[in-house]
Amino acid sequence: MNGIGITSDEALISGQVYSAQDAVSALNVTTSLLYRWKQKAEEHTNSTVNSDELLALCKEVKRMTVD
Repeated sequence: MNGIGITSDEALISGQVYSAQDAVSALNVTTSLLYRWKQKAEEHTNSTVNSDELLALCKEVKRMTVD
């Protein structure tokens, strides 16, 4: 953990591991903004999974109503 309380697990950026401090320095952004990006990316990933599940369920319903 570094001085701002961030573990290396929380600092995954583009498939490579950086400390949050290194990432914010390299990107010239605030730590707060970095975490907002991380949260948005996680929400997008979760919504993509949910969208895939919804699509599969819709196909199943359509198949069942056609049969």
